[in-house]
Amino acid sequence: MNVSERYHFLDAARAFLLLLGLPYHAGLIYAHIPRWFVLSPERSDVLTLLCALINSFRMPAFFIVAGFFSALVLKRRSRAEWLKGRWLRLGVPFLAGMLLIGPVQLLLLLHLTAKTADPFGDWLAAVQTPAGHRIGHLWFLPPLILLSTLTALIWPRLRPLSAGGVSQSRIWLGAGIIALWQVGLLLTDRLLPMSFAGGILSVERMLFFAPYFAIGAALPLHAGLRDRVLRFDAGFTVAAVAGSALFAATWFSADPRLQILNTIGGVFAD
Repeated sequence: MNVSERYHFLDAARAFLLLLGLPYHAGLIYAHIPRWFVLSPERSDVLTLLCALINSFRMPAFFIVAGFFSALVLKRRSRAEWLKGRWLRLGVPFLAGMLLIGPVQLLLLLHLTAKTADPFGDWLAAVQTPAGHRIGHLWFLPPLILLSTLTALIWPRLRPLSAGGVSQSRIWLGAGIIALWQVGLLLTDRLLPMSFAGGILSVERMLFFAPYFAIGAALPLHAGLRDRVLRFDAGFTVAAVAGSALFAATWFSADPRLQILNTIGGVFAD
């Protein structure tokens, strides 16, 4: 593959996934879900379904695209140069958001919800402790920084990949392995602590998105896999639609068995 080649449809996909965040986060206000920052007393079945369908594939697809472009750039830049750029482009927004945007967002949230008589006092107490509310919607940046760092470290071992074809059975096998991996994470998260610094650093999130990032990184390195993934396949399309439907039907379920089905549905939706 020519490393100077530009995949415009992936640029468009990245922009589309970003724009999907607008109806998703706005729709959550009216969705039939047990918790969100702000919930309207008026709920919508249509918006609930829309949010569930978007959530079934949006962030995994983001990590696939991120892995793809990471490998594409690493093919023409040194690891140190690329990693320095990633730390700057991801780390600076993360720190700025945590220090400047997160506290303001929390203050507004506490005033809107007004669960206690002294929301400002609650805010003062909260901002003095490390917690996930400091990063808010930038939660995906720590996993992306960690995965980028890991990719740079193991990059020399990733480069010599076979260019042979990839059969449909291998794709199904890979999807099954990822499903088992995600179910394992779901069960392990209940037994072992996987979040640190009050939720700012989530090992579970990094491990959850690692397979998708790895798939994206493998595409520029393996012509057979890339051709297979980018080619339309009716069977995979049906599986994606069925996976999205299963994910939507079990979204936010409190039943552990349905949570496992939700996880499996999410894998095949991607």
